[in-house]
Amino acid sequence: MSDALARLADGTGDLGGRVVALPDGSVDTYYRVTEGRDARVDSRDAFADRIADPGASGFQIAAERRDPGGQAVNAARQAAALGADTTLYGHLDDPVFDGRLADVDARSFGTPAAVSVLTFDDGELLLSEESGDLLDWSVADLRAAGTAPLAAADAVCCGNWVSLPGMDRALRALPDLTDGATVVVDPGDVIGCAAAELDALTDSLSACAAAAPVVLSVDAGEARRLADAVDAVGEDVAARLADLRDRIGLTAAVSHEASRAIVAAADGVHVVPNPHVSDVARRTGAGDRFDGALAVGLASGFDLPLAAALGNCAASRYVATAETGDAAALREFAAQR
Repeated sequence: MSDALARLADGTGDLGGRVVALPDGSVDTYYRVTEGRDARVDSRDAFADRIADPGASGFQIAAERRDPGGQAVNAARQAAALGADTTLYGHLDDPVFDGRLADVDARSFGTPAAVSVLTFDDGELLLSEESGDLLDWSVADLRAAGTAPLAAADAVCCGNWVSLPGMDRALRALPDLTDGATVVVDPGDVIGCAAAELDALTDSLSACAAAAPVVLSVDAGEARRLADAVDAVGEDVAARLADLRDRIGLTAAVSHEASRAIVAAADGVHVVPNPHVSDVARRTGAGDRFDGALAVGLASGFDLPLAAALGNCAASRYVATAETGDAAALREFAAQR
């Protein structure tokens, strides 16, 4: 067990603080994919092979469940479960959210995205249709929803930059709307973004980081893509992450992977092992739980490695159980690893 994981298992520190999450929201419908008479397509590779086969004419899908989703929504649910005073600004106008955000001060901007999640034994494939409200969202909508929770926040969790064109201006505006809060930014899947789009993202992050503490939270592939975008150098993944942090001017850059989180901060690079999960219940949404728990850790005064350990536990437990764990559940999970 790592030092950070041991500290978490021992119950180091009280969780709480004020956390704000923004600005997306989605309705996630999970589908089982079949071909012919209920012959399940059980892997992503098999699905790709069948799509590439000229003889394949179509597939059948069967809806299994319908869940609230979106990076901000998932992060907010995790933050609230850990005891933070949580405000969610999102796109929440759908009955799927009714009764699912009882512990959150939820403020809606309008219609959420519609996400179809194709489920396979080795993972999921997401197909997203963004709503007009998401595409038109701007910092003016944020101001209209009331910014008092932002002014009082200890940490602000910003997700899904990739889906909301208005996020660039919002990132630049956040320091004026907050009072020293740490801004945790998970931009979403930037791997397919064009160079000009990534230039806009890194410029916005730099502008925000010039006036507020900013922690970038990405997965390994996204970290590589952003490192390429700013010409970050280094002999290994950790060194390139540190150079990415320096070039943008971030407080920290965090890469969360299946086996570890790498935290590049002012005092150096920290590698925080991830609790092992042998049986996978669900992967989609795990990274958002990492973000929410990371934000709570920082809002609670944890140092970056301990906050990342909390994020690791939240994500890994979600992968293992498909449940958003509270503080007791995460500490028990950490103690068992």
